[in-house]
Amino acid sequence: DDLVVSANGPFQFAAELLNGSAYQVKVLTQPTGPNQICTVAKGSGTIPEANVTGVAVTCVPVTYRIGGQVSGLTAGDQVRLQNNGGDDLLVSADGAFTFATPLDDGSSYAVTVQQQPKRQNWICQVENGAAGSLKGRDVTEVFVACFPQVVLQSTAGNRKIKLNWNSQDFSGVTFNLCFAQEKIGAGAFGNCQALKSGGVKKQVNGPLAISPLVNDVSYWFQLEARYASGRQTLSEAIEAIPFGGLNDSGIDWCASDIFNRDMEGSRAEKEESCQTLATGYPGQDAFLGRDAAARTRKLSKTGSGSAGFDFTKVCRSGQVAGKGKCPPNPMPGTGFDNWACTIDNTTGLTWEVKADSGLRSKENTYTWYNPDGNVNGGAPGMKGGGKCKESACDTEAYVQAVNELGPCGFRDWRLPSKRELLSIVDNGRLKPAIDVRYFPNTLPAHYWTSLPSADQNNSAWQVYFLFGEASSEEKTQRNHLRLVRGRTVTHGLNNP
Repeated sequence: DDLVVSANGPFQFAAELLNGSAYQVKVLTQPTGPNQICTVAKGSGTIPEANVTGVAVTCVPVTYRIGGQVSGLTAGDQVRLQNNGGDDLLVSADGAFTFATPLDDGSSYAVTVQQQPKRQNWICQVENGAAGSLKGRDVTEVFVACFPQVVLQSTAGNRKIKLNWNSQDFSGVTFNLCFAQEKIGAGAFGNCQALKSGGVKKQVNGPLAISPLVNDVSYWFQLEARYASGRQTLSEAIEAIPFGGLNDSGIDWCASDIFNRDMEGSRAEKEESCQTLATGYPGQDAFLGRDAAARTRKLSKTGSGSAGFDFTKVCRSGQVAGKGKCPPNPMPGTGFDNWACTIDNTTGLTWEVKADSGLRSKENTYTWYNPDGNVNGGAPGMKGGGKCKESACDTEAYVQAVNELGPCGFRDWRLPSKRELLSIVDNGRLKPAIDVRYFPNTLPAHYWTSLPSADQNNSAWQVYFLFGEASSEEKTQRNHLRLVRGRTVTHGLNNP
């Protein structure tokens, strides 16, 4: 008299028995999915003069344990695992592990890392840690792999990014680098070349210098460590922005307390006199920095320039001198093949080159004007008070006019900060205090900066290129202009 019971509650066999007959209730087949063990209480006896209702069948789930293997854990370290948010298990060596708390058949499990190893840059990851629910057996397939995490770091410089990582934590791996000019998102490493300016450098070793790059442009990097087995681990994608450095003073000769030695001399003559004066007059400007390196032929330059300066000429078309239709030695002017900009390869800034006539004429003058109360120091200055051609004659109007023109392919021209404009002063020169071979048509006159005076709100800072010093003047004065574009940390917009 078989009876299938599918739910908790009362049950009753179909066949009737005579009074006084013997009965014995047994479990014929145990439940599965989930597995349970059912036992019978008060399941035998003789039929009294009434129905028998006291037979009790109690079912208890079969339990199983969750475990697996740990590999890669370094000696003396440990990892703390959890199952279902609890049941902590501290593992201190590679090999098999099993959680203490058994789980009912059919219940779910989720193994996670609750605490990573203490070793720096070392992580453990769980594989097959949540494979659904228990299915009638112990789980032994949870795999915890411990391995070094790739930590990629960057150091920005002038037109370059230096990358370094913890290669000492790895053995038997190949490092491959993805680089692009847009963010490397999740899963993008395998399709790196599809990103903007994306590419892959294979089998790289650190530290690694990436150059030449464009200053003030974001670059993204992600490093892969690939094992011989094909297993891969990736660093976080990081962003780095190259920036310019600091120019030296331009003074590459030495002096005594009486006179300048070989100020107009050759490189060899300057070096000989500096060596002669080194003991009696130590610590001079010419002994230090880029100027000293240039004098001793230890300074590598992208372009050219006196002492430690490094400049490159650019035509109005945006092509560098000697490239495309831009002549090797272009003349200043207003045509597309004329010289219109000079790149300072040290600071990373690009400077306007003045022309003989027109909008960018060297003779034009402007009053200082900025209506933005957040940056004008409390007074907007004077609108249109200078003497010029092809624009309203104030600083704001000139910036707008030049950006509409777009010399050298750029439309982000602006007034330089005081420190930016002082960065192209050559203190080794006078009247004007600048290298006119790279800044032609520069007058020994006053040139406005973007910085208002902190003491007098009706004044702003200017640089006097007769000798190269800075001072403040009333905003109503007629001064000259030289615009700039780009950004550097040394001469940043937030640091005047």
